[in-house]
Amino acid sequence: MPGGDVVTPIPSEPTQKKQEENENLSLTFQDAVNAVMARQSLKGHFMYLPFPLILFVLFAWAALVHIPIGDMYPAETGLSTALITTGTDAITENTTMKFKNIQTQEDVYAWLTDTLFPVVFVRPDSNEDPTNNRIAYYHKILGSVEFKTWVAAEKDCGLEGSYGMIYNVCHDFDNPVVDTQFYVDSATTTDIAKNFILEKKDEGTWLNQSTAELQISLATYNGELNLICVTSLILNFQPGGFVETDYKMASIPADPYHMSPTGLVLDIIIGVFVIGTVLYEGKIAFDRIRAKKPYWDFWRLVEWISIAAVILFYILWIILCGFIYDSTLSSQLLSLGVQGKFDYSKEEDVLIAGQLLVSIMDRVRSMGSLMVAVRLAGMASLFLLIVRVLGSLRFHPRLNIVTATLGAALNSLQPFFFVFVICLAAFVTSGCLLFGEKLEHFSTIGFTIVTVVNMLFGQFDLDAIFEVDYLIALVWYWCAMIVLFLVLFNMLLAIVLAAFDQVRDVNSDVPSRSVRKEFSIIAKEMIGVDRFLHRGSTKRFRQSITSGQLDNLTHVSSHNLCEHLEIDDKEAKSLMNRLKVLSRAGADLNQVKLEEKKPSERGGENLKELHGKVERLEQTISKLVASLEKSS
Repeated sequence: MPGGDVVTPIPSEPTQKKQEENENLSLTFQDAVNAVMARQSLKGHFMYLPFPLILFVLFAWAALVHIPIGDMYPAETGLSTALITTGTDAITENTTMKFKNIQTQEDVYAWLTDTLFPVVFVRPDSNEDPTNNRIAYYHKILGSVEFKTWVAAEKDCGLEGSYGMIYNVCHDFDNPVVDTQFYVDSATTTDIAKNFILEKKDEGTWLNQSTAELQISLATYNGELNLICVTSLILNFQPGGFVETDYKMASIPADPYHMSPTGLVLDIIIGVFVIGTVLYEGKIAFDRIRAKKPYWDFWRLVEWISIAAVILFYILWIILCGFIYDSTLSSQLLSLGVQGKFDYSKEEDVLIAGQLLVSIMDRVRSMGSLMVAVRLAGMASLFLLIVRVLGSLRFHPRLNIVTATLGAALNSLQPFFFVFVICLAAFVTSGCLLFGEKLEHFSTIGFTIVTVVNMLFGQFDLDAIFEVDYLIALVWYWCAMIVLFLVLFNMLLAIVLAAFDQVRDVNSDVPSRSVRKEFSIIAKEMIGVDRFLHRGSTKRFRQSITSGQLDNLTHVSSHNLCEHLEIDDKEAKSLMNRLKVLSRAGADLNQVKLEEKKPSERGGENLKELHGKVERLEQTISKLVASLEKSS
């Protein structure tokens, strides 16, 4: 109206709501292209993801089948209870020397005759007992018990003056050599074994001032659990005059594939997965090298190292099975006569059976060492396989939160760990100097490192250092806790939390993505649900984009889809919702690809885009000028 204000009509609420719905059900053409591109990329990622997950689960299952921890625990616990005796130092009429209470060489003889031999050898009053000649009823000794000593050779102390005259002969405890090695038949009675050892004691040459170590080894078989156990009782005679006791125990399945075929089936499936992964990665490497593109990065390295660890596990396992199923061991045991065919106190029997005993013990010890190596390789493989699984989750920001946080914190953690190690070294060295002469946990640098780290996690005997020197221990402990725990440990948490906040802020700037929705769309399309329920509308839209039939559109709406794909409005809206979900993923994937490219490549592509935009702008201006000239 002339001379009046121009009134802009306000749309009604239903009209405004309809406009918002139309905006929500429309995409720019570039977003539609991103959705089409994301579909193929997500399909590849979701198809690949189950393979590292399944391989991890299968390998963990196979490792637990081949290494039957459920059987090893009761077997080793029973043996350690019988052989690794502990108890009070109180002496009564019925008290016998315990393994962990040995302090002198004299205690060694008391422990052998009063504690170990009655458990290991045949009791003379129960020869008809079928469980006789077994340890804890179920552990049958294979062959014999091995006794082996190492001696420290004499050497010049290198002292001058009066000290050299007082103490002129020392022993090389750092380089002991094997001195004696003998065997006692498992069928020997307790009395005979005692007399044999007491004769050694009377001779005075078996254990003496130069003895550095005594190792007693025996191999047992438990038929209830089908396990071979190798036990070594070790006594280290220290130059300070005390005896340090230790033991090693390893369990080996006597027939891992006979009891259950599960292990063999799992091994075959894992072999197929490993071969498939090697071929797949090899093809990718060949294609990228042929295209002169970089192949190696951190995650490719993890991929190959994890597969190599699995292969190493099975190489060690095959070698171990070669020992287990070698008929030589069983034939040697039969030839030796497990029931006491030989008397090892007689020289002629020792000559006949000595080589068999040495061979059996060497084989069993090798099997025990291999079993430890198999378990370590299995642990490393499981760790690397789970890192590989984390790498396969990097395509989605919701699944990549842990890996992205650690990656973001890495730059700050490197200098932090340098400072942390310096501070830790200071308290480790000072702790070793202050308490090492009194406490075993501080007696070496290695022990002290473990003790100080455990102290940070609350696993520490504070009373032990207080008994050394209360004031010094109090100052050292509180300084260590303030610097290492209250300051540095909390700084570590702050660095990780700051990195997490950074990753979360980056993800909050982009539209939220849903793992469930994306997986549902891809899964339905792969199993054919889209073809039957949606009449293949997604596939037809994808073909329209790739063929260029929709290039003239700046926006894609449900109305466009109804006309072009000949579908109803409900189906068009459903398709638009799926495209919106995929378009968000497409935008993220494009950003990831852009970040992975070299700066020179990114700069070249940005320059090309800029030139294209300038050309399109010039064409638009030319058309606008031409239209204005015509109208004038």
